[in-house]
Amino acid sequence: MLIHFLKKTLFASLFFLSALFVFASENMAYVSPYPQDVTKRSLSSLAEISVITFDSGKEIYRRFGHSAIRVSDPVKNIDKLFSFGVIKNIDSPAVFFRSLFAHPESIAGAVRFPDAMEYDRQTQNRDCIEQKLNISHEDKEKIYSYLLWKTEEQNRLEKYDTTKNNCATGVRDVLKLVWAIGIAENHFLRTSAAPLTSRKQILSRLEKNEWEKLSAALLIGTAGDRAVDILDMTFFPEVLRVVLSVSKTKNASAIVPFVKSTEVIAESSSEIIKAESAKKKCTLPFLPVSPKTIFFFAFVSVSFFTALQVAFLFVAKKIRQRHLFELTRVIDNLMFSFDILFFFLTGLIGAFILVLTIKERSGIFGGNLNFLWLLPTNIIAAFFCTTEKRSKVITAYFLSCAYISVFVLVFREKLPQTIDSAFSPIIVTTIVRSTYLALSREVKAMLQDRS
Repeated sequence: MLIHFLKKTLFASLFFLSALFVFASENMAYVSPYPQDVTKRSLSSLAEISVITFDSGKEIYRRFGHSAIRVSDPVKNIDKLFSFGVIKNIDSPAVFFRSLFAHPESIAGAVRFPDAMEYDRQTQNRDCIEQKLNISHEDKEKIYSYLLWKTEEQNRLEKYDTTKNNCATGVRDVLKLVWAIGIAENHFLRTSAAPLTSRKQILSRLEKNEWEKLSAALLIGTAGDRAVDILDMTFFPEVLRVVLSVSKTKNASAIVPFVKSTEVIAESSSEIIKAESAKKKCTLPFLPVSPKTIFFFAFVSVSFFTALQVAFLFVAKKIRQRHLFELTRVIDNLMFSFDILFFFLTGLIGAFILVLTIKERSGIFGGNLNFLWLLPTNIIAAFFCTTEKRSKVITAYFLSCAYISVFVLVFREKLPQTIDSAFSPIIVTTIVRSTYLALSREVKAMLQDRS
């Protein structure tokens, strides 16, 4: 039963971790199943270019929402929604697990706007906002021509990146074709977003599920805590929408608002459904308790049993009752089993974080310092937890592990990366067990010499 629980927990953890790499992405329902008609590149004078912003969706990869561009022309009978960051078979676990080791491939594509809205209404039931752009006819032609080119088969494929190449950044980069980013009226785009950081923005959107939030906190590296400007933060669809609403552009040599009108074109169909959706958490039936509660309970339990081990260690010679001998052996075996599992899992997670840090050097997951208290070498050290042989190397390793964990705990707020306070019980547990494993053999040897 315990093994089955651990397998399901490990699978769910990997699913959560890998899903973080494809936030603000969408599935194939948002791209066209038919080839684009690249011959119709011209628009009439009644054509409109809009930015469509979808609210947060139900699936974990939709937590950031979605951005897209709508091109509508009643004269030419055109009404298309162009999307970026679309990943094929995104609901398949295989896609998530592949994203652990490489950037998944995404495509740019289009679908009839009414079809996209109907699909979203049936599957997501979320709010949708349209912002019509205040740009010239020539700029509309330029955007539409580029979108048709971008969604051609030979041009649509690219590598997905959570903060640098997702649905919102794709829309933003298209708008740069006509958006006067450099004019003085938009100087706020290059101002600091402090005290907000990418980490704070991401975690704030995961408040409804503590396991997702903790997974993100574990994966995001020092890049997530670096100073960024407002333009950098537009990888969030919601931030992009707000930025557009206050931006300016040039139109016929005049400075005008970039967005001429904003309209809510879709709302949750029922307030009851909307309220239930807000309350519903993407929790796992076998992990109903918050991680902070589990971590704290584990810390208290481990500290209690470690204290018993220390007490039995010093009074071993005075114990005469047989049941106390049995109790000592049971506790030792229980804690040794815990040590093997604990150090192996922390080492495994630490090794994954280290590999991710190397692979994602320039991305938001790069420069991750969590491997300092999740030492990858714990994978090997786990198999030396139960050995009774006195070894200076083993003693030195576990003492070093304890010292490093104390350093991380004490200077947690001084590090260039935020170490979430929810991990503190795990760090203290590492200190307690590492200290015991390092000194217990020494104490046993000392007591034996005295006897």
